[in-house]
Amino acid sequence: MSLKTTGLMISIGAIFTGATALSATTTAITKLETSIKKIETKQTKLQVTLLNNSIDKSKSNRAKIEVNNAKMDEFEKTMGKRTALAVTTFAPVYKAINFEDSMADVKKVLNGVSKEEFKVIEQDILKLRKKFSVPLEELATITASGGRLGVAKENLIDFTKTVSKMKVAFDIDAEVAGDSAAKLMEIFKLSSNSLVIMGDAINHLSNTGSKAGDIIDILKRVGGTAKQFGLTEIQTSALAHTFLKLGKTSEVAGTGINAILTKLSTADKQGSKFQDALAQMGLSGEELKDSLQKNPQKALEDFLTTIEKVPKADQMGILLDLFGMEYADDVALLAGSLDTYRKSLELVSDVSKYQGSLDEEYLARMDT
Repeated sequence: MSLKTTGLMISIGAIFTGATALSATTTAITKLETSIKKIETKQTKLQVTLLNNSIDKSKSNRAKIEVNNAKMDEFEKTMGKRTALAVTTFAPVYKAINFEDSMADVKKVLNGVSKEEFKVIEQDILKLRKKFSVPLEELATITASGGRLGVAKENLIDFTKTVSKMKVAFDIDAEVAGDSAAKLMEIFKLSSNSLVIMGDAINHLSNTGSKAGDIIDILKRVGGTAKQFGLTEIQTSALAHTFLKLGKTSEVAGTGINAILTKLSTADKQGSKFQDALAQMGLSGEELKDSLQKNPQKALEDFLTTIEKVPKADQMGILLDLFGMEYADDVALLAGSLDTYRKSLELVSDVSKYQGSLDEEYLARMDT
């Protein structure tokens, strides 16, 4: 066999070998693609199955939630009705218990009152509830305050009527109103009618730049000192109102008023520095004492007028010697605001101009 023939046979063999390999490879690829398609089909079915299962589960959960919500709605409606029924049923009982407790406090502080007298007082309070927009237990609390602080039993119902109006008109707590009114009645020796007039005056003043509750607070703080000085409850209310209008809190106003009135009422007993300061104003301790005995309110106004006339350069030094650093500025403020003070006094100088003010305020608040 020639060399050329041998080479040709090798080439043909190689071609057949390559063709066979290619065919095998193609077959393998086809099988692989078929396998992949089968796998993909299985995975897709699996994913769809899982997805459908998830959807079915969500639907089931949603159905359960809807059922639970419906049950909760029904439960809430039922409980709401039951709660309303409970409130309707037990609220009067609760109030009655509170009233009985408050009446027990009344009985505790009323010495020497017979069962029959106490029953009358209790019935009178029940009648007041029909006239006043104040809960029974608060009416009883006010009555107890009056009894505890010495209001005569025959005056207790009138006291309760007036203080109930104050509580509403002045927007203050029933116990605070009762305690304050009873203390002021005792300090200033007020009758039931005088208490009403004081309430009228306080309300009238509060309509021009202060709060009635703050005036009441100051009166409690300074009542004893003011009474000792010689001021009436109406004049003291005007002084309290003035300090409030000038921006002082009830606490600061109370301490300031107490200091001023105490110093002036004991002017003849004060030391040499005080007496020297009075001398610079053209006054003496004895003269001031005499003026206070004749007309306390006028003496106070005259003293403040004299301070106002002192040259500004000397005024504060004199006030420091008279009242000390803590209260000198309060006196300076009052002396420098005499017009405001006089207007306050003018507001309550004529009872006919403000009588009935408390009732008017009470009724007005009841209409709102």
